[in-house]
Amino acid sequence: MEYHVQNNREDEVSLLSHHHRAANSWFSTACLIVCAMAGIGVLGLPAALYNTGWIGLLILVMVCLVSAYTGIIIGRTLEILPRGTGYTEMGTIAFGTPGRIFADFSIYTTLGGVGIIFLILLGLLMEGIVPRVSHGFWTLAFGLVVVGPISIGLRSYGEIKWISYFGFAATAVVVIVATVLSLVFFFGEEYNKEKETWGFTTRLAQGSSFAIGTSVFTFAFGSQAIYPNIYVQMTDTSKWSLSVLSGYVATLLLYLPISIAGYAVYGEFLGNSQFSQTILSTIQHFDAHHLDLIIRILNAIMILHIMSAFPVVVNPLFSALEAHWFRKRGHHSLKLNLLSRSILFLIMLVLALFFPYFLDIMSLISCLSVSLSCFILPCLFYWKICQPPVFERVLLVIIMLFGIVGAVCGTVVAIEGLVSDVKKNPNPFSGLFDFK
Repeated sequence: MEYHVQNNREDEVSLLSHHHRAANSWFSTACLIVCAMAGIGVLGLPAALYNTGWIGLLILVMVCLVSAYTGIIIGRTLEILPRGTGYTEMGTIAFGTPGRIFADFSIYTTLGGVGIIFLILLGLLMEGIVPRVSHGFWTLAFGLVVVGPISIGLRSYGEIKWISYFGFAATAVVVIVATVLSLVFFFGEEYNKEKETWGFTTRLAQGSSFAIGTSVFTFAFGSQAIYPNIYVQMTDTSKWSLSVLSGYVATLLLYLPISIAGYAVYGEFLGNSQFSQTILSTIQHFDAHHLDLIIRILNAIMILHIMSAFPVVVNPLFSALEAHWFRKRGHHSLKLNLLSRSILFLIMLVLALFFPYFLDIMSLISCLSVSLSCFILPCLFYWKICQPPVFERVLLVIIMLFGIVGAVCGTVVAIEGLVSDVKKNPNPFSGLFDFK
């Protein structure tokens, strides 16, 4: 079966092929996948496990397996489509204009949301290094001076490939050191003193917070929207499944140790939003005197990782906007490239400053769009374009139902949490330029 992209989308496909010439091995592709997923999950999963209890480990593994499967079927779908077909074109080929609209919504909200989360994290991590300066100021400064210019200037995954290797190494270092520090604290004398004060305990599950935890798990593995852009970079696309499986296994191995150690050691304290935005801030709070320098170094490493992952995540979003502009005007323009990327980045930066709530925003974005791009749309596209056998269609229906139920329930809970935090801090710019 052969498919052709509609004429009004041909410019977008040719643009995608122009920006992403095949240059990556299966290993490089796997590293790109890990780099796009791992940073946020490493910092937020212990708190997510607090929200679900120990049963969340089973949910984490299940989400990993399902997400890897949808990543693989994206490759199967792209295999029979024209070279350079993007996520939006998959929707157009499968369902026409409605498919394109849903795919566009998924791309814009998922990738834009991840970019916002990265900017928030940059501020939080820098505040851990220089606590006298607010995280809002650091978000603004790093956005305008560092990650903004880098992301606007880098236009292909061939340029970003080597950065992804560093991102993978940085995440691995943070996982190992943070896990060891948590265990050292657990077996030390200070743990019993803190336990009497804070009452560290673990739990099975508790109410609506289960939906929040599950949404964070989904977010941690939800990078499907950029897979067509990574796929087209492969020199041998027949090894796409190998790259996906390798990337997900590596990511799960990064997630499990720090999730288990973080929750087992700090337990209920992870529900204290004042000091538990990230696992590094939790560790720093409990043993600031002995571990302060180490945690600051880890914060710096994660900052470098986020700086490397940010262009990987937002590049497809920038490319999609450029393609839309080019299609309207019928020509390519470097000035239009820079202008469109600059405008989009500034929008993300302003939203990160207005809503600097790491876990709330991550949960909301996960429910609104990541579930769509991770569980629902890949299954629909694969079903319509590839016509899988009956037994596989049953699996697709189960995955889509899981995505729909999780999205609806999680969105309600995430909005309630975000509204509560906004009420507590109605003016996010208060103290932005105050230096303690």
